[in-house]
Amino acid sequence: MNLLKMRRKRVGFLLLITIIVLFIIYSTQKSYKEEDCTVSEGVQAKLQDLTKKVIEVLNILKLTNFLCYTSLWGALKYNGPMPWQSKLELCLLNEEVLKIEEAYFIKSFKQHGLILSYDSGNGVYHVTNVDDNSCEALLIVFEEDSITHQIRRVGWKNRLLPPDSCEALHCFPPHLVSLPLPTHNFMKMKLPVPREEIEIQKYLFPNSWWREVEPPICKS
Repeated sequence: MNLLKMRRKRVGFLLLITIIVLFIIYSTQKSYKEEDCTVSEGVQAKLQDLTKKVIEVLNILKLTNFLCYTSLWGALKYNGPMPWQSKLELCLLNEEVLKIEEAYFIKSFKQHGLILSYDSGNGVYHVTNVDDNSCEALLIVFEEDSITHQIRRVGWKNRLLPPDSCEALHCFPPHLVSLPLPTHNFMKMKLPVPREEIEIQKYLFPNSWWREVEPPICKS
């Protein structure tokens, strides 16, 4: 009887972990808003201005940052954001972020006319201009896992998962972000990018890294 109870508990635990993994994968995929197929020149100009401000703050704070996700695709293909993007995606390293006092971190963005908010579940900072939220910068935080020694997403939802749950955690090898990082053109700026060009995309987009995935509106 005790053995049967133990088996039931084990099955229940595995089912719970499976549900959590699926929930995190789904929420990560939905964490970025859908966008129009092509943004206007006005929005592009606002995104360029926002990018300059965010990069300036990160440089002042001496935080390693690099283009990632679809912003990296945009840099490699268009020397700027994807045509439908009104957001910037930069990745940060948690070991550096943790050295900065939270109040000072927020204040640094505020002094540049920016609002900073943190999604603790997914480990993402959202940055917009104080008087305009038509564009957004996403600062996605990663850290090296002490067990797998892979770089992985932070956030309380991600910490619930086993360290090898890479489909949800977007793990990638540390050498891809070893310093000094190369740079690439992005909206008339030279911004840091991971090493080996698209290699990191094989980890961030394991099921679609070889093709350009357009928003549904672009296919209609």
